[in-house]
Amino acid sequence: MKKLAICIPTYNRREFFLRLLEQSVEQIKKSGYTDEIELCISDDNSEDDITNDVEAVRAENLGITIKYNRNKTNVGIWGNAKKIVEMADAEYCWIIGDDDVYACQEAVSIVIDKLYSELPDILTAPCIDFRDGRYENYNIFPYNTGDVTLNLTVKEDFDIWFNVGMCKRCFFTDPHQSVFRKSLWDKHVGNLLLPNDGYGFWIVLCTIALNGADVHYTNQHLIVSDRNETSHWMNKETIRRFSRDWITLHEHLVKLNESASNRFLELFSNWFIKNYPIIMDSPLLTDSQKQFVKNLDIEQIRLLNKLYTPPHRYRELDGKNIIFFGCGSWSEQARECLKNIGIVPRFYTDNDTSKHGKILNEIPIISPNESLEIPTSIYIITVKDQSLLLSASSGFLKSIFFSIYNQLRDMGIQENKICIPHILLENFICCDEGGQSK
Repeated sequence: MKKLAICIPTYNRREFFLRLLEQSVEQIKKSGYTDEIELCISDDNSEDDITNDVEAVRAENLGITIKYNRNKTNVGIWGNAKKIVEMADAEYCWIIGDDDVYACQEAVSIVIDKLYSELPDILTAPCIDFRDGRYENYNIFPYNTGDVTLNLTVKEDFDIWFNVGMCKRCFFTDPHQSVFRKSLWDKHVGNLLLPNDGYGFWIVLCTIALNGADVHYTNQHLIVSDRNETSHWMNKETIRRFSRDWITLHEHLVKLNESASNRFLELFSNWFIKNYPIIMDSPLLTDSQKQFVKNLDIEQIRLLNKLYTPPHRYRELDGKNIIFFGCGSWSEQARECLKNIGIVPRFYTDNDTSKHGKILNEIPIISPNESLEIPTSIYIITVKDQSLLLSASSGFLKSIFFSIYNQLRDMGIQENKICIPHILLENFICCDEGGQSK
């Protein structure tokens, strides 16, 4: 077994991948640990096949262990990440994005030295982005300028870990930030219900960290993220990313450690407040998006986390009587999305009495009171209140979702019977002033 597996999942980025492959080979040679390192590559059925490229590099570097896999079908970000860790025969794995580059010529040597000297379960490091032709250094470690080992069951250590994750103005969905012990990954990955996106990686690391693992932070830059887009850092997609971060990450933290999940929400809310002037100064955000940020508070976050239904949880709705609350354009978005995974509403309901008794998409529209007579029902909120969309007094979130939530609760509907589908929550934050999804 090797000490370290450098794992490169790739898809349709041949040019960037070849750059990283060349750098990785040179890093391994210079490290002096050639016998202790293997290079694992998993191509997720790219259109630009890299098989011949990998074989050529392997033939020229027989002293380096290079493993290569090409998936027969595209299995997605998370599927490919799991595959590449399965390939590894090493104590530790380091997943690096195919468009990333090493931050220094000694990056691999630093990692190996830290693994031997600190014996961590997770080794994590700060970030640098190369964006718009310049480097952005996200080394904002708030407590000291050296290395430190963290125990996430301790509040102060959890706060440090959170701030490391927030260095990039997003959380731990960039895998190159962390090197992890493979045995702990294998222990937990099969027991988790995970989405097929970048969050799967973070959730496994969270599970490892919150089960008593030693997390060692090194204050040395190892990887540069090559951000190819030209954009203001606080743009529409960043706002969408924030919404997904605090919803998806908190959802899984709740299952792992309630006190950690509550602390995460407090820290995330405080981070928003701290960065509020930068957010509100962004020239690319619409008024409605800025209003969303302005009205964000901790209680709304907690409630939305309870109501939010990500794609991988829809199986829990199987066999239930699904009722869409709302018959407008957003309900149509939800219906089109959910029908692809077998979720179809049995009824619509709406506060507009003129719609009661009518048929929409061959589905009857009933009144809210009539919906109470439907057994084993689940309500999915699919409304957009255009008149309140830009209401500065009540706020975007409260006007659209919370009024319906409160109405259903007043009707006696239990909280666990009320949902917000992922397609709406992820899209509504990126709407223009007319309410059209961007």
